[in-house]
Amino acid sequence: MAIVELPQGLKAHAAKKNLERLLSVAPEADRVFFVHDRSRTREHCTGHCQSQYPTNVMRTSKYSVLTFVPHNLLEQFRRVANVYFLVISVLQLTTSSLSPTNTYSTVLPFVIVLAVTMVKDAIEDRRRYVADATVNLLTTHRLVRSSFEVVTWQSLEVGDIVRVMDGDSVPADLLLVVSGESSTEDNAADASQSSAYVDTSGLDGAAHPKLKQCLDNTSSSTTMSLEPYHGRQICCDAPNPSLLVMGGSITNGSGTIEDATKFTIDNVLLRGTMLCRTKWVVGIVLATGHDTKLLQHCQRPMAKFSQIDRVANRCIRALIGVLVVLVTASAAAGQGFLQQPAHVVGTFGLENEPGMQFGSLWITYLILYSHLVPISLYISLDVVKWFQVKQIERDTSMACPVTGRLATANTANLNEDLGQVKYVFTAKTGTLTANVMALRLCSVDGTIVDHVRVDISHGYYQHLNSRLGTVHVEYSNTATPRHRGKSNLGSMCSALSCCHVLRPAPVLVQSR
Repeated sequence: MAIVELPQGLKAHAAKKNLERLLSVAPEADRVFFVHDRSRTREHCTGHCQSQYPTNVMRTSKYSVLTFVPHNLLEQFRRVANVYFLVISVLQLTTSSLSPTNTYSTVLPFVIVLAVTMVKDAIEDRRRYVADATVNLLTTHRLVRSSFEVVTWQSLEVGDIVRVMDGDSVPADLLLVVSGESSTEDNAADASQSSAYVDTSGLDGAAHPKLKQCLDNTSSSTTMSLEPYHGRQICCDAPNPSLLVMGGSITNGSGTIEDATKFTIDNVLLRGTMLCRTKWVVGIVLATGHDTKLLQHCQRPMAKFSQIDRVANRCIRALIGVLVVLVTASAAAGQGFLQQPAHVVGTFGLENEPGMQFGSLWITYLILYSHLVPISLYISLDVVKWFQVKQIERDTSMACPVTGRLATANTANLNEDLGQVKYVFTAKTGTLTANVMALRLCSVDGTIVDHVRVDISHGYYQHLNSRLGTVHVEYSNTATPRHRGKSNLGSMCSALSCCHVLRPAPVLVQSR
């Protein structure tokens, strides 16, 4: 498998094409709602939108109780063999006088095959249902009257005021109103800041936290001063999958649109991100459920059709072609034999029936030769795939080295497709590759440090400290060294390691 990183020009071209695709979609009307006023928002939706905004329930399962059987059967009949055996079963049941076999010799095995596959799909979809329920029942803090109460994610609605704590996932798309970054009791009065950090690795794969800004006129507020914002009108963009586009406005105290405050994507916390480096934030719910950016990107689950299923379909079509030729030849030979004189036909205990036509003989031979196509082909493949999934989920060599979490297979239909991957195109260095950089040359306070030999194969970071004491040091003729100790070199390495990813976060120390 080869990993190919896209050049910068191709990155820009791909981004441009993606933007054109997003802009080509017909825009919907902007959504309007009111802060902390559910009844008024519902009345507005009823009068203007003719429908309510979706709930914050996430659903990624393919089936429901009512649609499971018909939906699953439609998916199963994408397989050529299932359509073939359905035709054979109908012929056996409706033309029992022409069938040379038992009436139920094909129907019963065929029903068992469909039932086994249906049970497998039901088990897989129930796992998705349980995962959805786990997410929907996560808790957050919603402002009720004048205090925050613990509620589930699925109970949130557009316009609610929500508080998210450090390390918690964002339950919906939120407009950032207040951010509390102070971690000391002495600075409780100045707890509100104008920014917050979110980890977007679960949304776009970026490893570094992103900075989000509060609204200008609310960044100096505290959680107890949110009452003036109750009932204010918010107008924002209609749901769209773009992670870079989000805008709208919120009216100020006067309530007029002209006096509204604008906001952009820099003021919005998206669902799927996690709050970090920030004690808490308070935000207004802009979008819930499948209107959020995260679920706008998630397509509805589709029936997975693997490469081996396509190959099996082609092979079965070839077998059916051979079967048609064989049945036609046999029916023609039978028709010719029945045209012989009566004494010849009677020798075999048959009667020369004029009504015995070619079509009847063709159906008889089709039922007789029907087992040329194996009825257990697909069920054998499904059982093998199911065991492969269990082996994948129990493989400790695929466990996450940080959390120890094992691999999870969402479907058993695509196992063999893993072996078909030859090229992986990626525009993000570090997503599929390891960013390992070795120090070769630096200048520390007039001291030129070069020829740092580090064995990367044995772990650069593990051996860095031991190598610092044996580096080859050369002095520049033009530089004026002030301190030539290991302390400056160590400080330099610490700065290189920390300055681009770390940010001071004071911790409250409990006094005894």
